[in-house]
Amino acid sequence: YPVPVATVVKWFVRRRGMAVGIVTSGSGVGIFVLPRVVERLIGGSGWQAAFLAIGLAFFILIGLSALVMRGSREGTAGEGTGGEGQGTRAAGGTTPANPGTVQSLTPRQALRTQAFWMLYLAVIFAAGSDRMASLGIIDYAGSMGVSRTAAAGALGFMGLGGIAGRLFMGTLSDRLGRKNTLALCFGLQGLTLLVASAASGAAMLSALMGVMGLAYGGFVARYGPILGEFFGLAHMGKIIGLSFTNGILAAILGPYILGGYLVDATGGYQWSFILAGVACGAGALLAFLSRPPSPAPSS
Repeated sequence: YPVPVATVVKWFVRRRGMAVGIVTSGSGVGIFVLPRVVERLIGGSGWQAAFLAIGLAFFILIGLSALVMRGSREGTAGEGTGGEGQGTRAAGGTTPANPGTVQSLTPRQALRTQAFWMLYLAVIFAAGSDRMASLGIIDYAGSMGVSRTAAAGALGFMGLGGIAGRLFMGTLSDRLGRKNTLALCFGLQGLTLLVASAASGAAMLSALMGVMGLAYGGFVARYGPILGEFFGLAHMGKIIGLSFTNGILAAILGPYILGGYLVDATGGYQWSFILAGVACGAGALLAFLSRPPSPAPSS
């Protein structure tokens, strides 16, 4: 969803966090609803027909959305709706909430900043840990005697938590600041993973997955706005696209290293959850220490 996030960031200022939270909450709805739909489609028509039906549905929905989606008003990037240009504290309370007042960097310039790579690495840690947990939860639950049905229910709680996180954390970031809220989400995710390493029973696992979704959903909705506030809006789409390449490395860290190699080496998921929690803690520190690039001196 780089395209809708980059678009929403340009349209809203004072309630930018809430706006992005509403848009990205669709992901949490999908996590909660689609597994049940897909299960019925596969059971009734087979996986090929299920793939075809889902692909056609996405093609139609995305096509219709593209017809009504517009970039920011000409000459008013970052000033979305009238009266919102006054701004609030953001990016940890140290930068203006209106990226329209921040020097816009080109993608090449953004790649040369320390802030870009600190946030890039923080997201690798957080997203990789989330993918390890979401993909390994069924087997991990089975190792503690929880049925696959109950484990799938825990994963559903993760989706519900993601919806709440995108909406609640979005509103919180409008008051607390994007950077502080991002660090809070990473820290909460890490703490939840550490507790999950000693979880027992379906109820506890479901509650932890709900908190995990709250934290992860909050960070997903905060990431686009903080990039806009750090690097400006003129090249926001390209910068978000470049930044989202960290998903490739997150997939290697989470499912392959933590959820694959480490599980095979240790015979279980306990150390995977512990190290994932530590990684999220490191991500929280990176996010908290990041600073917007200094503006270039005027000639």
